[in-house]
Amino acid sequence: MKKGIRVAITSLLIVCLALSACHGKKENSEAASSSSNETSSSADPDVVEKLATTGEGAFSYIGGSRVYLSTVMPADMGGGSGELHVISADKDGNTTDLGVIPSVFTLPVGIAKIDSDYYMFVTQSPTSDDSEESDEKEKVLIRVNPEKKEVEVIHYSDIVDWANLSPYESSAQSVGRKVVYLDGYITEEVTGKLLRTFLSVYDVDTGNWSREMECSITNVQTKGDVLFRMCSDGEKIYALYDDVNGKNSTTSLVVLDSDFKELQRIEIGEDMWDVCNRSRVWRMDVWKDLLFISYNSDEGQKIYIGKLEGDKISKVTELLNGSLVMDAQGSAPVLVQMDENLINTISESGEIRTLKLQMDGVKESFISKLSLEGSTLYVNMYYEKDQGYGFADYLIHLDKIGDNTSEIVLPG
Repeated sequence: MKKGIRVAITSLLIVCLALSACHGKKENSEAASSSSNETSSSADPDVVEKLATTGEGAFSYIGGSRVYLSTVMPADMGGGSGELHVISADKDGNTTDLGVIPSVFTLPVGIAKIDSDYYMFVTQSPTSDDSEESDEKEKVLIRVNPEKKEVEVIHYSDIVDWANLSPYESSAQSVGRKVVYLDGYITEEVTGKLLRTFLSVYDVDTGNWSREMECSITNVQTKGDVLFRMCSDGEKIYALYDDVNGKNSTTSLVVLDSDFKELQRIEIGEDMWDVCNRSRVWRMDVWKDLLFISYNSDEGQKIYIGKLEGDKISKVTELLNGSLVMDAQGSAPVLVQMDENLINTISESGEIRTLKLQMDGVKESFISKLSLEGSTLYVNMYYEKDQGYGFADYLIHLDKIGDNTSEIVLPG
């Protein structure tokens, strides 16, 4: 496989890792099973289900009804935008378009779930503008209801120049009955240019938008305050926050309740300065008492895992060249090393267990895309055989893996 193709597929996965996946129907029950207490030597149908492919190039799916998200780049569209298709697939891989969002410039990087609705943010070129080369962009909220087969586009932001959008953004998060997104833009003030950051909040019951925890910092970032990463556990918001006054600056982890009242502020110590550097950290997640910070270190991409203990964060471990997969339900996350075909499960205490994925009868394979819901992991694998190459979709039931299993064999 050419290196360029591998890099392109891997780059796409990084955008889509936070997307949710759900249970599918069992479609492959003919593979031989092995003991749950020994390393697998053949595909175990209780652990692995092979799915019929949709043939749509989908990068992930959501909901038990198997709703896929897929991108299409029409030949007459330019400026880097395309169409985001929301597709329903049956157990045989037959598909139906539920809706199409045009002129999508950036893909969703996370999904929030409230009731049976899934919410995600995308950046869209203004659909009323005939020029696809325009730098003007609008953020919109997409609501998908797999049960009712509904797709809705909810407009909320002003159209702004792409170059003036904040570099600090988050995936969609839910807290209480609200969808939350870390937002911001650069604005002209009497005193000069300011970067404004805030939490954009959508109340699903009232349909109202609001801004919470607004901050502003000078364009040279020497004075002011700024939110630069945010996540939620469904009940609380966790935000990385800088209070900047020249060299007298502090970085804190701020904890808010569902009404956005501050509950706690933990100042980041010297031992975490490199981890929480604004120019390095690109994602933050929380599960139970564990905090996950994905950042760019001098050695490569790392995931810092810390435990929230009162007024401090205690380091548990770090994972090199890994990506974190979270679901919208608050289930235990999975840490993935894609090129090595390794998935790592984690306990509440921070103990990591490593499992190797191996495709039956192939000479080369690697994880292309994946997502998680509950204890079910959706995995798309690229593979090469003597007669060619392709992709295959699987569901892996993590709760059915034996205590001593270290390798999971996927049916080829």
